[in-house]
Formats: sequence, C-alpha cells, structure tokens
Amino acid sequence: MVDAADMRSQTMKKLKLVAVRQVIDAHDMTQAMIFVRTQQDGEKVESFLIQRSGFSPQEVNIYRFRGRRDTGPEVEYSCAVLHGGKRQEERSKALAAFKAGEVRFLICTDVAATRIDIVVPRAQDQRSTRWVCVS
Repeated sequence: MVDAADMRSQTMKKLKLVAVRQVIDAHDMTQAMIFVRTQQDGEKVESFLIQRSGFSPQEVNIYRFRGRRDTGPEVEYSCAVLHGGKRQEERSKALAAFKAGEVRFLICTDVAATRIDIVVPRAQDQRSTRWVCVS
C-alpha cells in the first residue's frame, strides 16, 4: 500500500519532469546540463525526454545514448546520462558528445559531474563561456 507521502513524492517527481521540458521549450535551449540527485532520477529524466521526442516507452532503450549515430530518426530531446554507475568509457563518450553538440542535454548526478570542464564557444565577437562543476 502506498501512503500519502509517497504519493505526493511521486507526483512531484512527475511534475518536475514536465517543468524541465517546459523550461527547455520556453527558452528554446539548444544545449543544457540537467543535474539530478540520483542515478535513478537521471535514467528517468532520460526516458522522459526520449519519450517526449515521439518514441514509445518500448523504444526508449533503442534511443538511449550509446555513442554517435549516423542513421535512424532524430531524437528531438537527445540526451546522455552521466553518473557513477556508468563505466568511465561511457561517461567519457557522453561528455565528448555533449561538448561536440551531438547531444543536446547532459543529465548528471552531482558526484559524476565533479571536475567536469566545458568550454562553450560563442560568436566571434564574444568570449567563450566556461563551466566547471566542483561539487
């Protein structure tokens, strides 16, 4: 049996997913880092964004990030997850893909994001932006 506190918690998590997508759409974000508390939360955000790209829950595993894709349909909310449960090779691929613009959203736990160093190039007349996460 699910108690009222658990029900409220699950409802809030679902509302947060919707809010993330609304913020992405409202600000027409081309790339962003999304921080989550747990590995499980990261996987849920990834599944949610893939489904919002028009894929069914059964297709989510097909379109999870595993490296650069040269074929197949475009994933509108393309994303990669970065957390401590992934092998270093997987984390490195995900970060490289985000830096190269191959995925729009990098979903990370704060622990996995420690010491990430990202330089975002701007137009020629502006300086680059650098983000370093040192949680």
